[in-house]
Amino acid sequence: MTSLLESWSEYSIVLIVIGIIFIVVIVVAAHTIKKNREKKQNLQKKSKTSNFSYQPRKYHSEKKLIQRMLPALQSRTVPITPTPVSEENSILQKKTDITQNLLQLTRKYSLDICTIATSDGLVVATSGGEQALTDAAAYGKMRTPIQTPIISGVMIIELNLKGSALVGIIRTKNPVSEDISKKIAADTQAILNFWI
Repeated sequence: MTSLLESWSEYSIVLIVIGIIFIVVIVVAAHTIKKNREKKQNLQKKSKTSNFSYQPRKYHSEKKLIQRMLPALQSRTVPITPTPVSEENSILQKKTDITQNLLQLTRKYSLDICTIATSDGLVVATSGGEQALTDAAAYGKMRTPIQTPIISGVMIIELNLKGSALVGIIRTKNPVSEDISKKIAADTQAILNFWI
């Protein structure tokens, strides 16, 4: 009888251990199922918010719209007026708009692009080129030589229009001396004063 009780007590201990293991497995499974449901819900929330129009893939159509609205910023749409050699010193003569004057300025000093921008990054005028909007946004806040870092191929000049600070952004592949830089700034200021 004692052997039966001993085997029965061993059997009951085994059953208790198996029961505890079973309960632990059920708790772990329930916890795993709960975590998977939370992950699915989070993924569904993310997929719902990724369909809004502020996502980067929607910017291309807006960029094309801006390019259509501002054709003067496109270098391919700005007609180039030939510059006679006699007009070398007077960049304001016989021009129909500020864009033509800025184009003449770029030819006079062998520049690539000349952009005039406000301090908050808006283009006031440009000689053309698709980089004008980017340059205005990137360099518009750089108004003084102290704030202007050395940037290869980019020259920042300080301009003034009726008390408002503006920025001239010049892109060129050629080195520009300090004397020429002052002349470019003076001519750009003259163009700005004449047209605006």
